[in-house]
Amino acid sequence: MNIYSAIPSLQAGEAAAKAEVLKHSGKFISKDDQLDVTTQVNNCNQLIAQKVNAILLYPLDPNSLAPCFKAAAAAQIVVIPQNAPVAADQPLIATLRTDIVQGFDHDAFLRAQAVANADPGSPYAIIGLAAPVAGLTYFAKRQKYWADKFGLKFLGEVDAQSDNAAGASAAAGSLLAKYPTVKTIFAYNDNTGLAASSTARGSSRTDVRIVASDGQPAAIAGVKSGVLWGVTQIDFKAIGTNQADAAMVLIGSPKAKVPPFVTTPMKFITKSNVSSASQ
Repeated sequence: MNIYSAIPSLQAGEAAAKAEVLKHSGKFISKDDQLDVTTQVNNCNQLIAQKVNAILLYPLDPNSLAPCFKAAAAAQIVVIPQNAPVAADQPLIATLRTDIVQGFDHDAFLRAQAVANADPGSPYAIIGLAAPVAGLTYFAKRQKYWADKFGLKFLGEVDAQSDNAAGASAAAGSLLAKYPTVKTIFAYNDNTGLAASSTARGSSRTDVRIVASDGQPAAIAGVKSGVLWGVTQIDFKAIGTNQADAAMVLIGSPKAKVPPFVTTPMKFITKSNVSSASQ
């Protein structure tokens, strides 16, 4: 299950999971949750009704999926989530065996550290997403936490009303008008960062550093060209592969020991080290 198939990083994770399943002669069913909690719950229930062996997903709202997790466990269906729980200090959700951790807290730390090193005490703002994605809400909170810890000055947050270029551009325009002294904009993903950069440059605000997250090819190219100041490159292929591998292990050996949490590699990329970014 893909929470929103239009996002490159999520496409990469799903493609890696599919490739891993097919490599082991499995069948892969894809469902797009369209960034809608009700749709995700319905998709989860449909997969249980189809009597699949495993469900791989990124919960929009883990609490809303708790009944589906319970029903899957009762039907002996393996559930391998990404970011459930969302917070780094929370225990694994009951009925789940393992969780693939994207690492929002680490991501926020790396981005704040890099900006503070480049421009100590500078003012920043955050572009979040209005849609009910628990992971992104947590990411925005941790971004503020770490930026404040590093001595940066928080101006405010403006949320994109839709997870696309139009929503990001509108949010960036509103943010620039509301906070004219901003020096750094932390965007929640690549697409948002690239759209925010286009809006800032269109407003002659070339002095604003745009910091993105995910690190797919378009964002890495943006760092190389100077469109983005920096981006956290997260190994979404590893997320998808790890989800598929964990599922196949537990399908084959239900009592197998698996780690409760599996972390994901990430690296903060700027022009100084962009040559080291993975392709």
